[in-house]
Amino acid sequence: MRGMKDSGIEWIGEIPQTWTIKRMLYCLDSVVDYRGKTPEKVDDGILLVTAKNIKDGKINYEISREYVREELYDEIMHRGKLKIGDVLFTTEAPLGEVANVDSTEFALAQRVIKFRANAKILDNYYLKYCLMAPNTQQFLQMLSSGSTATGIKASKLPLIKIPLPDIYTQKKIASLLNDECSNIDRISSDILHQIELLQEYKQSVITEAVTKGLDKNVAMKDTESTYWKAIPQNWKLVDIK
Repeated sequence: MRGMKDSGIEWIGEIPQTWTIKRMLYCLDSVVDYRGKTPEKVDDGILLVTAKNIKDGKINYEISREYVREELYDEIMHRGKLKIGDVLFTTEAPLGEVANVDSTEFALAQRVIKFRANAKILDNYYLKYCLMAPNTQQFLQMLSSGSTATGIKASKLPLIKIPLPDIYTQKKIASLLNDECSNIDRISSDILHQIELLQEYKQSVITEAVTKGLDKNVAMKDTESTYWKAIPQNWKLVDIK
């Protein structure tokens, strides 16, 4: 392809001539690994975001709502507080899910690493999409270990490389992907809603047929069954045996 060059990295492939390849860690201001002891959970307090909450490029606060004591927040987050845009990366169960921080009103649980890009050379939102890319995800699986729940060791992080255009291009790419992914999410949500409606209609059609037959105007009679409330007058209930 015109204007492209070999990146020299098999799992990345070709990149535009003006882009470079950098080790991800060389483009970061900070890396905070929250792996360690699981804090005590309570019924109310500071929301705890776990690896389960990080899914499909977003933090889904409804997947799991767990809390830790408010007075323990500073202790739990002593390795590094949150900043809007920081990239959260799950190291295990599941591996490789990413999201940008959209609120600073929560604590982080184990199995999550926080990346903060050096704003002069790397955009946090572009970094998220780099990590979400299928070729990067495949590479993460190659680096993973474990039998029941695959994970990645912190010592493997220096092996992750990313294609790097100039910062202006990164921001344009991230903005475009934000818009496109939002549109796809909306369409997916509409499709899922339609599927749910069709499933409900399917069940109603089945129920109608097996409880009334084909004549919708048939006279009905009550039954003594707890789940077959009424059946046509000329029908009867029999034991399936």
